[in-house]
Amino acid sequence: MSQDITPSIELRLFSLVVLLGFVCAIFYAGFIEHFGYSYPFNTFLFDPTDRFMDFFNSYNFTKHFDPYRTSNLAVYFPAMYLIFAPFVIIGANISFIVYNIIFCAFIFLLYSYYTKSIKNNFCFYDYFSIFLILFLSYPILFCLDRGNLENLLFVFISLFLISFQNKKYYLSAILLAIAIGMKMYPIVFIVLFVKEKKYFELVVCLVFSALLSFFALFLLRGGMLENISSYLQSLHQFKQHYVLTLEGMRYSASIFSVIKTFLLIILEIKHKVNSESLYSYALSVLPYYNVVAVTIFGLVALYIIKCEEVFWKNALLLLLTMILLPQVSYDYKLIYLLLPFFLFLNRQYFNKKYDLIYLFLFALLFIPKNYFISFKIKLAISNCVNVLLMLGFILTIIYDGMVSFTNKNNRKKMI
Repeated sequence: MSQDITPSIELRLFSLVVLLGFVCAIFYAGFIEHFGYSYPFNTFLFDPTDRFMDFFNSYNFTKHFDPYRTSNLAVYFPAMYLIFAPFVIIGANISFIVYNIIFCAFIFLLYSYYTKSIKNNFCFYDYFSIFLILFLSYPILFCLDRGNLENLLFVFISLFLISFQNKKYYLSAILLAIAIGMKMYPIVFIVLFVKEKKYFELVVCLVFSALLSFFALFLLRGGMLENISSYLQSLHQFKQHYVLTLEGMRYSASIFSVIKTFLLIILEIKHKVNSESLYSYALSVLPYYNVVAVTIFGLVALYIIKCEEVFWKNALLLLLTMILLPQVSYDYKLIYLLLPFFLFLNRQYFNKKYDLIYLFLFALLFIPKNYFISFKIKLAISNCVNVLLMLGFILTIIYDGMVSFTNKNNRKKMI
């Protein structure tokens, strides 16, 4: 890619798509509401009656330091509640404000860090672009609307990637261990340690994560064994209520949610749309899906280890598997795409053939797409479109990388 399209211009194009996507979603919601439709048709965010409740629910069952026995909604790993504990020292409303201020400030600082090499060329339009991304992009709005503890995990994964990119492997191992102790799926990043042959740091990461989890379980009320038992019960309840039903399908960017969407369409054609039928179909498909998900991750990991040399692409590929492959993956997880996007803006190598494709794939993932194709069973295009965009991202990166890898090997043979 020639330097005629600079990172600054890319940022403006990205923010323009975000602005247009936001405006279209607002007009659509208003148009739908004008005809008498209420939630979920008249908003691209979650139920207004449940706004911010991810935060307040977590606050309520963390303040007594007894989350697993207090609520079956407590499905995070124990270290999450240990790290979240400082937020429950003060009142819930003030804590919520502080939590979101920290989250937004961190995103701005993260942006400033990753784009420091292009800041000298910045003007008013570039800072206005940052404002649009912060306050109009769908993943950030969804994170603010829910107040989910995923926002806290986002901070640690970001710090891990910064440390790893700067070759501070021991620090990055500790940061990743904390992230894994908060929720399991950041474990995908151990692939980066394998790629760099940092096996000792990998062991440090896994051991520290295990120790942190046991330490957190020990500190929680009820004792270690009882907390483990209560946690496993919560996971079972989560599977019954979210994984296998319609409840865990909306606002989800998981491939399994797309499968459930097609199951619903089949059931609608057969005039058998009901919760029991969907549950039965989803339960029968789930074991096969798990095998396919593990296979997909294995292939992506193998490609990263053997072929891909560009850091932002490796980070993006792992983050995409982290979003796509879990059985339920709510849209606040799209916030993680900010990290490879910032890395993309700050990249050193340009490829005219693919960079504009990457830019618009990033942008399209950051706009609301809650447009309904079936009002009867409440199906929106957002789940399927987001999944297709992310799968397209993976395939484009792998194709681009394989072509580069093949050309590189051919040049070596000629030499």
